[in-house]
Formats: sequence, structure tokens, C-alpha cells
Amino acid sequence: MREQLQRVAMHRNQEVLTRLHFSPVPVSSLGNWIPDVLYYWRCSGRGCGFSQVVFKSEGWNIPIVVKRLDARYDWLMARGEPRSYRLVDAGDGCGASPSVAGALAWVSEGNCSFFTKVHSMARSNASGVLVYALPGNPIRDMNCVGGECDTTLAIPAAMVHREAPVARALEVGQPVYASFQDTPAPNFFIGIDHQGALAEMGWFTFPSFSFLNWQAQWFDFDAALKVKLQSPAKVISVFDKVPMLGEKGAVATVDLPIGNFTRGLI
Repeated sequence: MREQLQRVAMHRNQEVLTRLHFSPVPVSSLGNWIPDVLYYWRCSGRGCGFSQVVFKSEGWNIPIVVKRLDARYDWLMARGEPRSYRLVDAGDGCGASPSVAGALAWVSEGNCSFFTKVHSMARSNASGVLVYALPGNPIRDMNCVGGECDTTLAIPAAMVHREAPVARALEVGQPVYASFQDTPAPNFFIGIDHQGALAEMGWFTFPSFSFLNWQAQWFDFDAALKVKLQSPAKVISVFDKVPMLGEKGAVATVDLPIGNFTRGLI
């Protein structure tokens, strides 16, 4: 994100940097009104909040809760349900694995692309895929590349860190169950609209600065719409006390004024 900001600033003569403000400390440590606003505009439900996976197994005193990063939603539309899935180890997931049928496949990163892993597990009738990062590696954005994106896959997939208790349990054949959950969280972003008022902003569905760009475009649209709605309106009657009966319904032909009116038609 820092590199994207610097590139934009070079073309906009630093203007963009004057319109963005970042807090280098946690929200809880700000000690002002901002935490109240962020908690009031909290984010809950699918697509926001803290995305997590919960692992459970007999003999564990408490479940293991880890963060997850779902595959790019514009590649894999399916999302994991908050139900309990049986977790089955499928190695690196680069080939077919009949044992994962109806289960959540547990596969390691590497040796093939994310697409190959998800495609192989889908062909094996898995209910979903959890790709775990190898020790010392961060979780990464899972996406298709090039022609891979032309193949539709209908199972959810996400990346998580490798949890030693989970790996050990699977190695000794101990049943492990996993479920997807989204924990509500305070928002991380607030905006100031064209009128200088605080404005709620959306959530990042995946790590991309584009979401801030789209929010700014919405502020532009909203401001222009409010100005347009304050202008006098010309009402043109299309259907006035016309019964809409019969197989053909009702049809009306209306002559619209020529000029700027048609461009502002709502």
C-alpha cells in the first residue's frame, strides 16, 4: 500500500497525501473520540470483521482459533459456512485425493499453484480447502493466474498458518473438525465527505488500496447527486390513473424535452 501511495503522489503533486491520515498506534491507545466512532460503525458478518477458522478435537481443553485469508472473491465466489467440517490431510494438494470427499482438505503450500490445489480438491469432491503456510512463511493472497481464471470452481478456499496441535492430531489419525467464523470488529477506516462531515466507509474484502479509491468515487457521486436533487424538478406524467390490466399490460409513449434534462434523468 505504501508503494501505491507513493506512485499516486508522484502523479498528483502530493495532493493525495494531504487527504489521507494514518494512525501508527492501536485504536485502543488513541485516547480520543475516534475509537467510539470506529466501534459504533463496527463491521460484522461475512466479508468483514476478523476472518477465522476454529479447530476442535476430542481431548482439547479449548478450541484453536486462527486467522484466515479467504481466496480472492472475484476468483472463488464460494465461502465457508459456519458449520463443522471434518478435516482431512491431503498432502500438498497437487493431485487427486479420494479421502477428502465431503471433507475440508488440509494441504500445504508449494509444489504447485493455488489453482491446481483447489482444482484437484474440487475434483476429489472436497467441501473446501485450507492451505497452510509452511513454518516461517506468511499467509498469502490466493488467486488464479491467466487462463486458470477461466475455470469455475465452486468450493471455498482459504489460507491459514500451520498449527502444530492440528498437524500432530492429523498425523496420528485423531479426528479434527474445523469451522469458518467471522468475528465482529471495529472498523479501521472513517472518511470526511464533501460537506466536511464524518462518513462511514466500507471494509477491505481483500488487501487492495482500490477500496479507498472506490469509496472516494462514491463521495463524488453522492455529492453530485445531492446537488442535483436540490435543483427544481420537472415532472413528466407517464402513467396517471391508468389500469394495468390484460395480457399486454400498459404502454405509454412520452416525448422528453431536448437538452440537459435527459442527462439528469433519474
